Amino acid sequence: MSEKDKIFLTRQEATTAVRADFSQYGLRKSLLFGLCPLILGSDIAVVKDPQGKGVWHSTTGRSRRFIKFSELGDFLCDTLEDLSDLNLLADVCRRVFRAVVYTGKSSDGEHDGLWLETGMEGFKCRQCGRCCETLVFHTDATVQDYAYWESIGRQDIMDRVSLVHKDGKLISCQIWVVPGTRNYEQGCPWLQKIPDQNRYQCGIHNVRPGICRQYPGTRKHAEMTGCIGFSR
Repeated sequence: MSEKDKIFLTRQEATTAVRADFSQYGLRKSLLFGLCPLILGSDIAVVKDPQGKGVWHSTTGRSRRFIKFSELGDFLCDTLEDLSDLNLLADVCRRVFRAVVYTGKSSDGEHDGLWLETGMEGFKCRQCGRCCETLVFHTDATVQDYAYWESIGRQDIMDRVSLVHKDGKLISCQIWVVPGTRNYEQGCPWLQKIPDQNRYQCGIHNVRPGICRQYPGTRKHAEMTGCIGFSR
């Protein structure tokens, strides 16, 4: 498998990715409940609440504690961050990302972590425009994106970016806003329908934000967000 078809994650990056996954696709109770014995260990009993609102968990000799499903993801990730077993983390990532995941060294050999196979072989953008029309992307542009637009003099793009500063330093960007306001555009202003075709193109394709360049990133993300790039 080529390097572009797999990504390396440090322990912290993997845990952060798991946490992001829990919050990204809505509440998946079965996934969270299934991960409980793996992450919490066999000495902790976990039982679903009969009303389906959460779980009860307890250890021998201790009182039970109720955790709502809406809070269970963060609880599991907090526990996961305290664990040092990379093989366990790899197992968690296999279930969460529905991908081949294995432990190993980074390409430079300096870091221990996980390799995750993205499953992106065979992907082809169909120019359906779904990602641009339906995904929430407003807070995903980076300071590096803005610095690049500034370096190439793309004032038209910068006019649609709201900047957030702290102590005089640019810390984040919000896209895409109506120029001169902090109000978000209705959809992506750069999405253009190709005349007489049921396809779309990006008006700033060569300089689009990193979040757009990276999409969908993995086969699971494509499937979970309605991307048809794997359809035949």
